[in-house]
This record gives sequence, C-alpha cells and structure tokens, in this order.
Amino acid sequence: MRNTMYLKLALVNLKNNRRTFVPYLLACIGCVLMFYNMLILRYNPGLSEMPGAAILESMFQFGVVIIGIFSLIILFYTNSFLMKRRKKEVGLYSILGLEKRHIAKILSYETLFTAFLAITVGLLGGVLFGKLVFLVLLHLTQTPLTLKFIVTPAAAVYTALLFLGIFLLTLLVNLLHIHLSNPIGLLRGSNEGEKEPKASWILTFLGLAALGGGYAIAVTVDTPLDAISLFFFAVLLVIIGTYALFTSGSIKLLKLLKKSTWFYYKPRNFVSVSGMMYRMKQNAVGLATICILSTMVLVTLSSTSSLYLGAGDMLRAQYPNDVAIHYPIDTNQKNMVMTLIEKQVADSGISITQPLSYRSVSFWALPENGRFQPADSVRNSSAVAFEVLPVADYNAMSTGSVTLRPEEILLFSESETYGQPSFTLGDKTFQVKEELTSFPIAEKTAAISFDSYYLVVDSMETLEQIAAALVNAQDMTPQYTTFFNFTQQSGEDHTAFYDALHADIKQVLPEFSMRGIDIARQEWFSMFGGFLFLGVFLGFLFLMATVLIIYYKQISEGYDDHDRFAIMQKVGMSQKEVRQTINKQILTVFFLPLVGAVVHILFAFGVIRNLLLAFHLTDTLLFFLCTAGTAAFFAAIYVVVYLLTARTYYKIVEAAS
Repeated sequence: MRNTMYLKLALVNLKNNRRTFVPYLLACIGCVLMFYNMLILRYNPGLSEMPGAAILESMFQFGVVIIGIFSLIILFYTNSFLMKRRKKEVGLYSILGLEKRHIAKILSYETLFTAFLAITVGLLGGVLFGKLVFLVLLHLTQTPLTLKFIVTPAAAVYTALLFLGIFLLTLLVNLLHIHLSNPIGLLRGSNEGEKEPKASWILTFLGLAALGGGYAIAVTVDTPLDAISLFFFAVLLVIIGTYALFTSGSIKLLKLLKKSTWFYYKPRNFVSVSGMMYRMKQNAVGLATICILSTMVLVTLSSTSSLYLGAGDMLRAQYPNDVAIHYPIDTNQKNMVMTLIEKQVADSGISITQPLSYRSVSFWALPENGRFQPADSVRNSSAVAFEVLPVADYNAMSTGSVTLRPEEILLFSESETYGQPSFTLGDKTFQVKEELTSFPIAEKTAAISFDSYYLVVDSMETLEQIAAALVNAQDMTPQYTTFFNFTQQSGEDHTAFYDALHADIKQVLPEFSMRGIDIARQEWFSMFGGFLFLGVFLGFLFLMATVLIIYYKQISEGYDDHDRFAIMQKVGMSQKEVRQTINKQILTVFFLPLVGAVVHILFAFGVIRNLLLAFHLTDTLLFFLCTAGTAAFFAAIYVVVYLLTARTYYKIVEAAS
C-alpha cells in the first residue's frame, strides 16, 4: 500500500471524527498560542526596562512552566478520549487485513497533520495577537507605550520543539496501546462498560475528614502569617477531599438513591441513576477535576483582580508620606538635607508640605513570657517590629505638649490594641502612660503580616539605652527620618523631583536611604498589573481545560447512552421523556462541580482575605465584589457550555431513534 493511501485514510478519519477532533485541534492551537505569547513576553528585550522587571520576569517564567505543564496534561487527556472513541475503528482496520505497522502509519500521519496545523496556526495566531497581548500588559502595568513588541525567533523554536515533543509522546502512547491490544478487544473496547464500582466507606470518611480539615483551616486562620504558612496545606486537603468524595461519596449517594423505592422506581430516575452507577468511577475523576479547575479559575481571577483594583490604597498604606529620607543622626546632616530640599523646591517650582524630621531607632523583638526580648534574627514567624522615638520629636510632628518621665512611654500599635498598663523590653519595664489611637507616621490597619509597635520615650538618652541593650542582637543605629508630601498630583514631575533630590543628597551624604511613593507606584502597578495579567492568562487556560473536559465528558456520555436509550425507546420511552431524562442527568451531574467550586471559594474566602492582607489589601468589600463578580461570570460561561454540550449530547442520543 502506498504512503499516499495512508495519508488519505488519515485525512478521511479526521474528517469523519470531526465532532471530537475539532475541539482537540482548537485546544492544541490555544495551548500553542498561549505558550508562545508567554515566551514572547518573557524574552522580550524591553521587559528589563520596565519597572519591577525582576518580578515580571519571575512571573512570566512561572507562567511559561505552568502553561507548558497544563498543555501536556490537557492534550494527553483529550488524546486518550479520542483513542477510546476510535477503538472500534482501529479494530476494524485489523479485521480488514491491515497490520499494526500499517495502522501505525495512519496514526503517524494523523499526528503529523495535527501537529503541523496546530503549531503553524498557533504560532501565526501568537504573532497576530501578541501585539494586542503586549499592549494589554503595558496598560495593566501602567508602563508608557515606548517599549517595542519584538517577535523573537527563539520563542517560536522553543514552542515548536515543546509541542512536537508532546505530539510525539501522544503518538508513542497510542502506538503502544495498539501494539498491546488485539483486534477483538479493540472492536469491543469502546462498548465495554464499567462494572458497578464498589464504594468505600473508609475513602468516603477520609474525603469528609480531609475536606473538613481544609475548611477548618480556612475559616480559623486569622493572621496573614498563618494564612501564608497553612494555605497550601489546606489546598492539598481540599483537593484530596474533593476527589475522594466525588469518587466514593457520590457512589454511596447513588446507592442510597437506588435503595429509595419512591425515588428510584420512576422511569427517568431509574435511567439516570442506573446509567451513572455503571460509569461513575470514570465520571467522578473528571467531575472532580472540573471542580478543582473551576475553583482555581475563581481563586486566581478574584484575588489578582482585587490586588490590582486595590493597589492604590495598598500603596498609600505602605507609603504614608510621599518622600522619606533616612540618614544617621547628625544635626549638620539634617540641616544639609533641609537645604537641599528647599533648593529643589525652588528649582522645580513644585510645592510641598513643610518637611518634618524625627529621630528613631528600629529593631525586632520576640514576645516571651509577657516581655519582649531581642530577636536573634531580623524576622521570624513571631518577630515584632518596633520603632522608638523621643517625645520632643513626637510633639513636633503632632503639635502636642506631652511630657514623660524616664519610666513612662506612649505606645501605638498598628494592629491590635496592646491593652496592658506596663511594657517590658528586655530587662527594662515601662509604664504605658497612654496607648494612642492615632500616630503621625502610621495608621491602624489589619493589613500587616507581623505586629508593629511605636514607642515614644522621654529623651534621646533613653532611646540610646534601648539601642545599646539590643545592639548585640541586631546591627541598629539611631537615625533621622525627614519626610514631606507633595501638595499637587503630578506623577512625572514628582519623579523628576525625586531623582534630582536623590542625586543631590548622594553627593553630600555617605550613608542614606530614600523612599518615594511615585517611584514605588511604578513598581507597585508593574507587580500587580503583572499579577492580574498572569491571573487572566492562567484563568483562561484553566477555563479552556474545564470546558474541554465538560465537552468530552458529555460526548462520552452521549455515545455510551446511545444504545441504552435506543432500547428504552423500543420499550416505550418517548422523545420527550428521553430529553427530560437527559436534562435531569446533566443537571444533576455536571452542575455538581460548579456547586462544589462555589462552596470551596466560600470557605476559602477568609484565608484568601488574610493572604491579601499580607499585601496590605484591607478592603474586604472589594475582595467580596471581585469574588462574586468572578463567580457570576464563570457561572454564566458554565451555563453556556452546559447548553451547548447538552445539545450535542442529545443529538448523539437522538440518533438512537
């Protein structure tokens, strides 16, 4: 037989199986396009010029890995479905006289054609849409449209090599399966039903325990640090619980329904429950996967959109002043900094508030038996941040006239109220004269991943004694902080002012650090814009996988139910009853993952909110609205997919009549 005959057979096979092949091809093209676009962004030379370039490079590298892994999983899943549906066709080739090597040639041509079409169209689509994707990234990161979109040949080569490797692996798996099968087994393979699975009470209770444990962690976590440390463990428990309950718990539920005579012995219920009972093991894994992927879509999009929309408020919480300059305590240096600020104001014409300065020492300590001891490391899970300043500087900033004795302090906590009459730091105990509800250089907030205290002491001598007592634990030096705010909003002018002032100070001060909100804003929106961009990208990937699994699950159900419904119609079931039975089965089964995903996100709301608090996102209402909006949007897509796939399912079953 000539090679052209194998090619013709391959093309005819693909045409005849277009109902299952076209979605597979579209998924291949989508994976190629997304992977290629992510590679283009990752290796774009202009990326290094963007604010927060290191963070963006890490994000896109992560995106490349995730998309590559998911592409492998998605394409292997769809390929396994295609081969299951084509067992009879391949077996028929064997019965008609084709040897396994001939069948291997046909499958090779099919794979080669699919790979060529998917990679070619995917790369062309990547070039066509890459510019748009790049512009969206620049918009989200608020980067000026000066960076050029560059198509790097290496990205196309890496993409082609990866997907050629994936297609080669799928072909090898298919050939191995054909090699190990016999013609009779292949002819019967697609019609081989599964035995009624045995539900395990142990696995069911394990699933309940794992899911309950994950939910318990999610609802009891009350600090950002705990959320960070326990989140992934809770996710693992929820995944285990979901798979266990779908695979075993669902079977137990079906068996209970089967024992219920008032429910089971009705035509439509009988067909639905019986049909699901014999295929539930396979369905359960797919449905659990849909549930997990749906949850990933909701978590990814809701959290990244919340961070992006709340970036402005979070930035101000991190930077209470527009510009802050830190340098060692020296009156001459303070006067020099003030002079340079006045000079820049005069040169630039920008108006600022009156610069204020205060002296302070910052350090970390560990709570231990009602007192705070010097911390051996700068940060650990229990460390508390302190900043101590003299009362004279506090009065200057707050326009007050507070007086303190050496053993007295004023105390301000950024998070929870301290609420104790005394405060012990190392071996020295202070009396809390007043716990302040507001502070000139800080605000009350729950959006911190560690406790933070501000102490006001009577004099610099006391401050220096505190620093001396802790100097062995940490390298700390009392310093000046000079800060001010701009009176008008004009980011570009502010950035130029900041850069010029930084250059002037650098020429005269050997040691200093400087923070500016406008400089930070560029990196801030670059980071959270990158988060949102990656979240949408991965969310679309998870959504594509979800839709694909739902579609193939419906197709599989349709083919499996084809003969069964033909028999039911022969014994008297009408077309209307068939449609009602189909709708009930689909509604009962395929909306379970959506319900499960919504339940997961409801329980996860608290722990995700605490994770967002670590980024200083305190707007719970914003996160709730983003979560609700994402869930509503996803549910709408899910319903559309259901309507489309139910129609396909019904067409397949209807062919039985």
